[in-house]
Amino acid sequence: MKVANLLIEVEIKAPVEDLKEVREVIKGLGGKLKSVEKQLDMYFQHPCRDFKLTDEALRLRRSNGKSYMTYKGPKISPKTKSRVEIEVEISDFEKALEILMNLGFKCIGKVNKVREIWKLKEVQISLDKVESLGDFIEIEVESEKLKEAEEAVYKILNKLNIPASKTTRKSYLEMIIEKQEM
Repeated sequence: MKVANLLIEVEIKAPVEDLKEVREVIKGLGGKLKSVEKQLDMYFQHPCRDFKLTDEALRLRRSNGKSYMTYKGPKISPKTKSRVEIEVEISDFEKALEILMNLGFKCIGKVNKVREIWKLKEVQISLDKVESLGDFIEIEVESEKLKEAEEAVYKILNKLNIPASKTTRKSYLEMIIEKQEM
């Protein structure tokens, strides 16, 4: 089965020292607050395929009373966290979790965060307070055109006075696991 016209999620992420300051700059650029969400993300390991080796992810998310299952494909850019992402809303988080566990998937980690979601034209900006990691900004665009989307996210990063050298391609889960291994 071939899936046509998949959008690529182009994302950059950076730690920030002062979310309030970043929030004010976003407002000054015309950004609009869309929502504030408390999110629980659970990541799973496939029983027969090592997602760490294939650079894929499977996530269940609970966010403000809604639940989602998300597949993230391998990263396709050396500069950004750009990948195919397929997400579906699910009606029952606990039943989805039960299905995954019965199929042999194992939960390999959880990420708890409070996320402010801002919109600035076609760009989504998330201000995250991540439990055990601190404060971060994620800037993302969904597009079929990788280069243009990367230019758009770096343009916003520059307008927010955040150096590109501060960005990371690591997921919150990767950072949490690294912190636990220290």
